[in-house]
Amino acid sequence: MTHKLYGDVSPEHQKLAKDLIELEEILDEKNLKLPPDRLAKGYVCVAHDWFSLGSEDTGQILIEKAEKACPNYFKNEIYQHIKEDKEYDFLIKNLSRNIILLLSEEQF
Repeated sequence: MTHKLYGDVSPEHQKLAKDLIELEEILDEKNLKLPPDRLAKGYVCVAHDWFSLGSEDTGQILIEKAEKACPNYFKNEIYQHIKEDKEYDFLIKNLSRNIILLLSEEQF
C-alpha cells in the first residue's frame, strides 16, 4: 500500500509512520504463512497505531485487511486474543475509544 504523509508531521512521527509501513509490508508478505487469526491480530495492532497518529483512513484499511485475512475475526477470535493477552486487551479498548470518538465527531 502506498502511504502519503500530509501536513506538519514531526520527525518522530515520520519515523514511526515509516516503521508502520514496513510492518504492514511484512504482514502482507507473510499473508499465507501465518495463521489467519494471528495475521488479523497483526493488522489490528498496526491499525491502532495509525489511528493514534490521526490517520483514520489508513487505520480503517488495515481493519478491513484484518477482516479479510480472518473472516469474522471481530466476532470470534478477537475475544480469545483479548483473554490471552492483556496488552492486546488494552490496545483494543484504546482503539475502540478512538473509533467511537471519531464516529461521534463525524455526526456533528
